[in-house]
Amino acid sequence: MRLPFKRTTILYILAGLLLVLVPVLSPPYGLSIANKVVLFSIIAMSLDLLVGYAGLPSIGHAMFFGAGAYAVAILAVHGGLQNFWLLSLAGVLSAGLLAALFGVLVLRTYATYFLMLTLALNQLFWVVVWSGGKITGGNDGLPGIPSIFPKLPWVTPGETSFYYLNLAALIFSFVVLRRIVKAPFGIALTGIRENEARMLALGYPTWIYKYSAWVLSAMFAGLAGALYINYYRFISPTEVHWIVSGSLLFMILVGGAGTLWGSVLGAFITIFLQSFGSIYTQRWAMLLGIAYLLVVLFLRQGIANYLLQKTARLWKS
Repeated sequence: MRLPFKRTTILYILAGLLLVLVPVLSPPYGLSIANKVVLFSIIAMSLDLLVGYAGLPSIGHAMFFGAGAYAVAILAVHGGLQNFWLLSLAGVLSAGLLAALFGVLVLRTYATYFLMLTLALNQLFWVVVWSGGKITGGNDGLPGIPSIFPKLPWVTPGETSFYYLNLAALIFSFVVLRRIVKAPFGIALTGIRENEARMLALGYPTWIYKYSAWVLSAMFAGLAGALYINYYRFISPTEVHWIVSGSLLFMILVGGAGTLWGSVLGAFITIFLQSFGSIYTQRWAMLLGIAYLLVVLFLRQGIANYLLQKTARLWKS
């Protein structure tokens, strides 16, 4: 008998219920880790739009996250603005503007050159915030950011309310990004990833498509940056280093590029190994290396794609 729902729809519903129940099932420390997972899931999904669909692997995505975070922090500390919605919009637009400027340069390159240029631009952004003095806080970071939690009826700021706010942003980002990749625009991006020369021959303005994906991806990363400031109320150059960009790429490769929800899975695995691995050993980075090695050797398409293949076989049986 054929069920009226797709298998992916059922999986999404089950995953959504599990995420909603996290505050009930998790201890306080676990809830803080869950908040971090949710925030980095948004950034990883935004990067997956580039890596998994447009075929543009980047080691510079942390600068867009940082652009959104620093824009909110500077406006809140130096500008006195404390409206959550306006600050979030400022974070999104700041990241989008930075991407629009850099995209003109970076999208003229391909493959390894694209990868290295995004790395160089990320470090350029890191140098700017590191040497920003009182504006960015320099190497010491920018503390004292006022609370910008949205004023909602019957809701007070707290670990649980922050989690549900961040989770709502994650669900919103997932739904919008999924609509994008399933639309003709996303299908064209996949075609460009597979064979850009053929798409050009068919009359598609491939550069415009890649540029649009680049800016859209940055805007979602900027949203995550705004939420990051709302939750942690602190930002430093460490959060925008190229190592963070590398970790985001690691999340996608482990979780499964081109799936979106694989980015969430990859973020969970990466942050879990970082957070809980560091409790038991100072060599927690070795755990990440082993996880990446195992994925490369046995699950080259990522864990999400492997699970989709397995569930497809079970569904047919």
